This record gives sequence, structure tokens and C-alpha cells, in this order.
Amino acid sequence: MEVTSDNFLETAAKIEALLSTSDFVAIDAEMTGIEMDKSTNPHVADSVSERYLKMRRVTQEFSLMQVGLCLFNAEESGQLIARPYTFYIGPSQQGDSNIVMRADTVRFHCDNGMDFNKWLKKGVPYMHAAAFEELTAQIQNTAAVSSVQSVPLEPLVSPPALAEKRNKVEAKSDVDKAFVQQAMADLAKWLLGEMSDADRPDALPDALPLPFEMPECNSFLRRILYGELEDLPAYPELLVESSDGSVPYKKKLLVYRFTAAQREQYNAQKLQKKLEAANKEAGFLRIFSALSKSQKPLIGHNCLFDLLFFMRHFHAPLPPTLLEFKQSLHAVLPRVWDTKLLAIRSEKYTESALGPLHAACAVAEGAPQVACAPGFKDYVAGGQSHDAGYDAYMTGVVFASLRAQGYAPAALENHCNLMRSFYMVRLSSASDPLSTDGTLLIVSQFEKSTKTDDLLTFARLALTGAAPNDTCGVSIRWIDDTSAILVYRSGVCTEEAAVGALSFAAPRQPLFAKATVSGFERWHEAQVAGAAVRNGPACDAGAATGAPATDAALTASSLAPAPAPAAALATAQLPAPSPAPEEDAAVAVQATVETSLVAKKKRKATAAELAGSLSTAEKKDATSEPPQNLRRSVRRKK
Repeated sequence: MEVTSDNFLETAAKIEALLSTSDFVAIDAEMTGIEMDKSTNPHVADSVSERYLKMRRVTQEFSLMQVGLCLFNAEESGQLIARPYTFYIGPSQQGDSNIVMRADTVRFHCDNGMDFNKWLKKGVPYMHAAAFEELTAQIQNTAAVSSVQSVPLEPLVSPPALAEKRNKVEAKSDVDKAFVQQAMADLAKWLLGEMSDADRPDALPDALPLPFEMPECNSFLRRILYGELEDLPAYPELLVESSDGSVPYKKKLLVYRFTAAQREQYNAQKLQKKLEAANKEAGFLRIFSALSKSQKPLIGHNCLFDLLFFMRHFHAPLPPTLLEFKQSLHAVLPRVWDTKLLAIRSEKYTESALGPLHAACAVAEGAPQVACAPGFKDYVAGGQSHDAGYDAYMTGVVFASLRAQGYAPAALENHCNLMRSFYMVRLSSASDPLSTDGTLLIVSQFEKSTKTDDLLTFARLALTGAAPNDTCGVSIRWIDDTSAILVYRSGVCTEEAAVGALSFAAPRQPLFAKATVSGFERWHEAQVAGAAVRNGPACDAGAATGAPATDAALTASSLAPAPAPAAALATAQLPAPSPAPEEDAAVAVQATVETSLVAKKKRKATAAELAGSLSTAEKKDATSEPPQNLRRSVRRKK
């Protein structure tokens, strides 16, 4: 089901009602970009906290276009009923930030059927919880000041109108003088009762007195009228505000005449309208708040970027360290599952990209039957990849199948796959473990002419009795032209024995005569230390380095949610924002497509390399580890 600003309120109410009975909720997101320049590209040598900082920069630059939610309800028969939603969302018009989009992302979304007109014209607005709390606090503070202010002629709606009345000006031309005289004469008749509210066709019984509408005019004439109105000392009960006219450059003044009780009632109604307008501008924050309040398992596929964008745009600016992010996320979304990680760890599925994985899991033995609820598009027969609702549906089907097959152990809850890394992100702990149980070795400083087959042959020298063409569970992950990672299947060999055997054999192998062999974690620690020297220790301050040195869980105090915001959205309680240094007001829709080069390389990029650059597609479709012939200078997308 597509959701826009036209049907958002109705849909939000239904989702809030359905969440309490849902088994789990699958998510997906489509963004305006997930890559800025090569400084944000993932590298196998990144520590987990370095990678977080790269991804954090991306979320500060780009915004969301679609959010997919799919609610799954279990029936007594074991069948799952899916309710997939595709939300077109755009930043709130509060604030002054821009929408930035990469040129290659525009092409990607065009190729996958994105309706840009629907996104820009009818997107559901959103702002993060911290900005919403600030906005509502400002509205309430203004209302509190207004309720005790005794200055007459107080314009409640338009601050510019307040400025207009400060310096009295005089009409000069005969036309302007005649306009002002007639307007004030009509107002005098109304004040003297010669023009009653009952004479107005829109008058309602038991309602507040209707205002007197002065003729619309430009800002110069409005300033004159304000001066004239201030010279009416006999009418201190008058209250004036400006209202839009028939054309943008003209407005009209509305003059109210209230008793003290009526003025209090009017102020209360005004406050309510402003809070309702703030709720409307917050938009999708209402859904995010409901998800947080429900505490339902949240299922994503390769979802770390999704979570970062969700927290950045719906909760608060992202904190400067990985540990603080984990604490904030765990307080708001405490149950997260990543289906890509589950599929990789299962060792059953050779392809972990969402589309092929869904096709395999949907027909796997033991997988539950899934049907779409009446009124929803039937995705059982297929759908458009990279439509957020369909991707969320596929993600939920994959999770249900993996869970039924026993490939979703409780130990992997709150763990996320990390692209191009041998670590996974443990969201509920300060440390991040390796994503494989096998042995990892680093071979570096071999000859540039070395090929993948040469590395496989060399790697087998660590295995006693291995046949020349038997891979023996060994695979290769390239780092650059002269270094690579040897990945041995669990139980094939120990790190100590393999390092010893290969270090002994290397001098006798022409391609590896100058090569060095070391354990992965030792090498990775050296890489992290080198990055700290180059970038300063603040890079990893307060966050795990990525090495699983300890398995310390986040402390109870760090997991305790912060005090809730003063304002609540609709019927859902907002999650508490986390403090962050980023200055980040709610954003205005001012779409700007920022064209950029796909890459700046020493040599001209080939078509294959362009297809391989990180795009929105790679978030869903790349495998967790680089292909065997992956080089740093050539990136390939699956």
C-alpha cells in the first residue's frame, strides 16, 4: 500500500492499532545517497567505529525518500499475514536545510520506478524527535507569554505583523489616505454595533465573536493601519492579527473584540491549532514513535544504514561515537535482526543479496506460508525491487523462513552485518565480534603479478594432505594489489599453525618470497593504531575498536532510556532524544540535485567499474564480503 500525505493520518491510526498484535515488523529505506566521496567508502581495514563515523557523515548529507514497513501477524494455522506499506516521505518544511541527491542515485531510482513527483509533491513530512520537542516547547512558551501579556492589539499569528506596528507611518497620497479613512470608518461602525456578527453568513451560535476583516493591502498600508489602531485607547480589548490575502504580496488585518474569558478561550484554541500543525509537520515521526513504543522485533536486511538513517532523521542527530549510538539505539529500538547476517552465518545460502535470498527462502523446507492481507498489493507473486514496501516484505519473508529453519538463534539478535568487513556490529554490547568462526590470515607484500589462483595454491600449503586443486574451504579476499586475506573454514586449521607453515614456505615461492603472513586481528589492530596516529585518538573515543577484546555488555545505566520529551505525538509517546553536537533543525523541502562524479581515479573508469561503485542498490545487493578477485581499485556489485 502506498502512503502519501493524502492518506497518512488514516494509515497511521491503523498501524498503531495493528502493532500490538504483530509478530514482527520488517523495514527498508530508500535514500537520496549512501556515498559522498572516497573518504566515506568502506574498507576492510576500517575499525567498526571508523566505519560508523563514515556512515554518520553520509546520514548528515543525505535524506530519506521512501520507508518500507511490513507488519506480519501470525495466525493459529501458522500462516503469516503480511501488510506491506510504502511511505513516500520528505523533510518537514520547518527549517532551512536542503535535499541533496547524487546524480547516480537519481538514475538508480529512475531505473527502479521511483515516482519523483509523488515524493516531492505528496511526501509525508518528517522531523526528528529532538526537533519536534524543541518546536512544541517553543509554541507552548509563546502561548504562555501571550496568555499573561496585557498589551492590546497583540498579533498572535504573524511575527512580521508585530514588527509592522512598531513604527507608525503616515499616508501621503490621496489614494492611500482615502483607503485608510474608509477602512477605519468601517471598523468604527463595527465597534459601535452597526455591523453585528449575526449579519455575517458564517456566524455560528455559541462560537467566539467573529473578527472584523479589514480590506487586504500591501505591507506599507498595513503599517499605517496598525498605527491608526494603536490610537484607539477606548478599546484596549481589541486584538489584531494578520491573515493571508488573495495574492502573496497582500494580507488583511483581522480585528477581534474579546472579553477576558473569550480571549483565554481564543488563546487555547490557537495553541491547539499550532500543536496540531506541529504534529502534522512531524508526520512520519508518529510511526517511528509507535514502533519504538511497541518494542516489536524490527527486521532489516543489511540494515545498519537503515538504522542510522532512522535514528538521524526520526530520533536525534547522531552522537559522535559508536558506543553512544549503540546506547541511544538500544533504548529506542531494543530488538533488531539483520537477515543478511543470519543468512551468511547459516552457511546454507551461497547468495545473500535480498532478491535471490528471498526466492530461496520462500520455498525452503519448513518455511511458513505467507499471504498479503486484503486491500494490500499481493507481493506473493512478485514486485518491484527497491520499492521500499516490497523490499520490507521480502525481508520479513526471509526472516520467517530462517527462523523456522533454526537459523535465527537468540545469540544473533541485535547484531548487524557490516559491509566489507570481517566484523559484525553488536548493538547491545561495547565490543564487536568477528563475523566468521574460521581462521583469517593476512598475506602482504607479495608480487603485483599474483593472481587469485596463486593465492589459493599458497594458502593450501598450510593444510596437510590437501590436493593441488582442492580448495579445502579456503577463499580469498583481496585488499589491494599486494595484500589479501586468506579465509579458512572453521576447523580446517589454527591460526598459529597456518602462520607458521606459510611463513616457512613463503621464501621458497617466487611470488611470495618477500611476503609476510600474520593473523587478521593482529594486523587489524595495527591498522587501527595507524589510523589513530594519522587521524588522532578522538576517532575511536568512547567506542569499541572493532576487535573483540572483551565481551562487555552495555551497562544497565547506559541502556536506561532518557526522560521522555515534553510533547507527545498523537497517541504515541516520543522516544527521548540523545544529546549531540550537530546543529540540526527540522528540514525544509528545497530539492537540490547535487551532481557529482562517480569516482575520481587516476585512470578513466570503465563501465564495469561505474556499475561497481557503491550505490543505493549495493546496500541491499552486495555480498557481505568482496568477491575473490576484488581489488581496492575495482569494486563489483552483486
